[in-house]
Amino acid sequence: IFETYDDLGISNLNFEHSFWCKGVGSYATQKTSPFGKDMQLTISGTKLREMLGNGEHPPAEIVRPEIADILIAYYKTL
Repeated sequence: IFETYDDLGISNLNFEHSFWCKGVGSYATQKTSPFGKDMQLTISGTKLREMLGNGEHPPAEIVRPEIADILIAYYKTL
């Protein structure tokens, strides 16, 4: 999208999506992980919001359990 506009006076940084890499044991990208898709744990924002709204805890690698508790409590107030 930024290529379609004239100079905005800002510098954007384009990032690849990241994922939890089971092989590395941390967040990674395709460039930083030597492992294949079978070692990637990803979740869409839509699925994450759906889980939290239903009172479900996402995988701990994606959202720390104590943060998930706070978010689940918030979603119950909506």
